[in-house]
Amino acid sequence: IPFRQLKLSEMIKGENYLIILRRSLIEREDLITGISVMIVSIFFLIIVGLNLINYYGEKKWWKPFYKTLDQLSGFRLEQKKKLNLQSSQIDEFNILNKTLNNMAEKLHEDYQNLKEFSENASHEMQTPLAIIRSKLDVMIQEKSLSEEQFNLISSIYQAVNRLTKLNQSMNLLTKIENREFSQKENVGISELIKSQIDNLEFLISDKELNVEKNIEENISLNINSFILETLISNLLINAVKHNIQGGDFKIELNKNHLKISNTGKPLHTSPEKLFERFKKDSQTSDSPGLGLSIVKKICEQEGYGIEYKLCNNIHIVIVTLS
Repeated sequence: IPFRQLKLSEMIKGENYLIILRRSLIEREDLITGISVMIVSIFFLIIVGLNLINYYGEKKWWKPFYKTLDQLSGFRLEQKKKLNLQSSQIDEFNILNKTLNNMAEKLHEDYQNLKEFSENASHEMQTPLAIIRSKLDVMIQEKSLSEEQFNLISSIYQAVNRLTKLNQSMNLLTKIENREFSQKENVGISELIKSQIDNLEFLISDKELNVEKNIEENISLNINSFILETLISNLLINAVKHNIQGGDFKIELNKNHLKISNTGKPLHTSPEKLFERFKKDSQTSDSPGLGLSIVKKICEQEGYGIEYKLCNNIHIVIVTLS
């Protein structure tokens, strides 16, 4: 800092002293401004330095944590591969990884036990149901049966059939939820719909339905073939079964959506509630009430949108494919 200086010597109490007087040539305001700029610059450099240290330090110190998050996001119970989180040099992360490994192992074990129980229960139910049905088939053919006995056996036979359908539907729904149909391939949905409609020709003729098909050719989906057949079959059977005598039945397919509409009776519940398990509009129906639940679960897992609308007694189900 430039300054003006005055020197003088003075005798004080017998001793010589050199006195120096200095005066800054810079104005006071300029000096204050310079000091302020210097302080702000130093503060800015400190902030930048701390941020750089925090940024590069965080990448190194928190790397094990982000690796754990990445492994957790890709973990699936239905996969046989265990979580197996790796250890790190940070004790807290080691404790976290060990806890998560134990939790994942317990969840996987519980999942496998529940899966085996569901499969075994379903399998064990099929045998006695088949035996009951075969015995009822023999009994119902007896010529000595009275009308009352015949009606009683017929009622039992219908109940057994309903229980069999329920068992099969629950077993299928469980397998879909467990993602057991993971093998995918390109499946032609256009040809599949036409084939399914041909299989329903007897029911369509019996109800004298007016069928209108607007199916775009050569449309394929990357999906498990059995899952797609189940989806299409449930939708078409539902539209035919709940149609009215001499009603309309329309199928529309393009690369964006599948739309199935049919005439039918007015609903006594919200259309969206029919996607819930065991939810039926009529309790007198012999259906277990799982068809649309299976359809919705398939759509959720495949990333398809699904919508059920009712307009002037026309039931419309739209599956968005893209």
